[in-house]
Amino acid sequence: QYASGKPYLAATPAEECAAQLVRNRQTLLETASSDTTTQVHLSKDDVDVALREICDSLINVEDDDQAAGLSPKAHDLVTRLTKDLTAPKDMGMLPLRSLRLLSPSAVDQITQPLNPSDITQKSTPPPSPTDSLFFS
Repeated sequence: QYASGKPYLAATPAEECAAQLVRNRQTLLETASSDTTTQVHLSKDDVDVALREICDSLINVEDDDQAAGLSPKAHDLVTRLTKDLTAPKDMGMLPLRSLRLLSPSAVDQITQPLNPSDITQKSTPPPSPTDSLFFS
């Protein structure tokens, strides 16, 4: 039971992910619509519609092919979010995994076994508390 004994959590990881996206909607609208690092520019309205679509998919689709019904803009936003959000700082690991399952490129990262050569020694500094997408 994901939320057993935790009344502050949604019933499932996917629903918790949707809840966190809704809670942080204003920040996501500002951040995603002002992102100039991608080829596709999304307006605030585009981001809002895409967030609604993503949340609907997280809440209502129960099979593993959740990404099939998403629009191109929603796919783009999922890809952006999965690159920017981190666990556990922005969102718990299981809710974030639910979001990543909506992105075909992120699913490849989840399902591939970890390559030992990808593991580096702690040569990079840990992220700053201000490096969070939700908590700026």
